[in-house]
Amino acid sequence: MSKPLSENDGPGYIYAYMLTDGPRVPTSRYAYFKIGRAIDPYRRMYQVSQRCKYTPEILELFPHLPSKQPSSLISLPKCPISHRVERLIHLELSAQFSTAGFQCHECGTAHREWFRVPRLQQQEQKGNKFVIKMTDQELWNLHIRPVILKWFQYGVAVSAMANNNKNKNSNNNGDTSINNNCRSCNNSTAKD
Repeated sequence: MSKPLSENDGPGYIYAYMLTDGPRVPTSRYAYFKIGRAIDPYRRMYQVSQRCKYTPEILELFPHLPSKQPSSLISLPKCPISHRVERLIHLELSAQFSTAGFQCHECGTAHREWFRVPRLQQQEQKGNKFVIKMTDQELWNLHIRPVILKWFQYGVAVSAMANNNKNKNSNNNGDTSINNNCRSCNNSTAKD
């Protein structure tokens, strides 16, 4: 976080999808969430479906897309520093949950960046502790989505501050040259 912004840290979308029932891993005890970044999330989902023979359903894109039409990507602003935001999301989630790297039988790749969230969650109500089994949507809303939103907002704020500083510096440089030009004009007229 303390490193300066890199020119290589370009804009993109943060996406999340989850592994539904399937032959890859059992989903009865855990929910599996994949968080990634892409310049074109629809193209990325197509690549996953072709490579892994699994069609992911996007839970949510950040920023939100108004429709599922790829043409809407043209007018929607992206997460300004998507590489850094994705990395910060992964760091926080990996501190809370184990990562679930697993070997894909279709493409032969060990998929990373999956987070395994236990479905059994301990709750407390009026001093009584009990365990409940949570749904995918409950786990998403309680654990995963808030982390993404926090770091997405951080990315927007840091980018805005960097742009503000850049604009101030360019304005100050412009003002200096204007003032210098005025002084030289004043000096030349004083000599004439």
